[in-house]
Amino acid sequence: MRSAQIGKPNEPTDSPTNPTTSGTAKAVEKLATPKEFDTALKNLLLHGYQSGVAFDRSWTFRDPETDRPDQMVEITELASRSTSRE
Repeated sequence: MRSAQIGKPNEPTDSPTNPTTSGTAKAVEKLATPKEFDTALKNLLLHGYQSGVAFDRSWTFRDPETDRPDQMVEITELASRSTSRE
C-alpha cells in the first residue's frame, strides 16, 4: 500500500516527489459537483493508465490535519466488456 499526505488548502502541491503534481491536481481543486469529480477521476485514471501506473491496488492518504479524514482508495481493473456473458 502506498501512503501519501494530503496538502493543506491553498498550499502548493508541486514537488518532484508529490504524486499529485500535474494539471489534473490543479483542476481537482476547482471541483464543485459529483459530475465534475467523476470526470476528473476518469481523466486521472486514463492518464495513469497511459503512463504505465499499475492498478489493482490501494493507496492510503493520511492527512496531518485532524479535522480532515484519512482515506484509502482502491482501484481494481474490471474484466473486459468484450468478454462474452454466458
